Amino acid sequence: KILSLTYNFSEYASPGIYKIEVLLKDELNNLVTKKEETIRMKIVNKTYTQSWTDIGILSAVTTIKIKNEGNVIVPIKITTSIPSFVKNLFFPGVQPTSEKTQDGWIEYEWYFENVKPGEEVIVKYEIKLLYVWLFCLGIVVVVIFAFRFVYGPTVVKKYKPIVPTLGKEITIALEIKNKSRNEIENVEIKDFVPPLFEVSEKFDTVRPDSIKKVKGGTVILWKFASLKPLEERILTYKIKPKMEISGTFKLPNAYMKYMDKKKEVKSIVSKSILIKSE
Repeated sequence: KILSLTYNFSEYASPGIYKIEVLLKDELNNLVTKKEETIRMKIVNKTYTQSWTDIGILSAVTTIKIKNEGNVIVPIKITTSIPSFVKNLFFPGVQPTSEKTQDGWIEYEWYFENVKPGEEVIVKYEIKLLYVWLFCLGIVVVVIFAFRFVYGPTVVKKYKPIVPTLGKEITIALEIKNKSRNEIENVEIKDFVPPLFEVSEKFDTVRPDSIKKVKGGTVILWKFASLKPLEERILTYKIKPKMEISGTFKLPNAYMKYMDKKKEVKSIVSKSILIKSE
């Protein structure tokens, strides 16, 4: 009669020399036969890597898992690279051991020195897409405002550089441009002159619809029924100081109000200008 016996080593059995001894005894526990076998277990250095990314609306989470499937303790190193401009959006679950920047990329490294057989290490990191969406939204907003500035109505206030002297006239110019592709209506341009200056009654271009003295200065108003696409108007008026001015004096913004093609009333302002006495 032939007897057979199978012996299975543990999956992570340590390397070395193993001696297997088989004893066959009868019913009275007397030794019938004996057999020995020597087996050398080799070193197995093997790892298994898994990685995946879960993408959501607000973030993308990457998981990297490495398992020690060998039979000896081994060090495990995990590396990943991201574009350098994504650095502020990178949030690791475990802080990397080191990082290195090269050619516009950042390489992160996690180092685990002693990983036992059968053990696994897991690294997770998150890319916050919320900040990406906010960045993209910001770009869209900037583009919209830039488009409106480049292709919308504008008003620019200028003056001919001159040293302001008592009784000497200073020419102020308002450059009005309808850069849009649509006609605008009910256009009003309003400028304010501080009380230190007197408005001249002489006008080189279009005469204002009204010149009204108010508390704290003078308001000058022009009105146009419409401005066609790409139409430009230059409005000028002259002012002269009522007294000697020293240092720098600021003239306030000019205002423009109009109605666009959607019948919405909108307004824009020019930059203020500084008049230097010296």
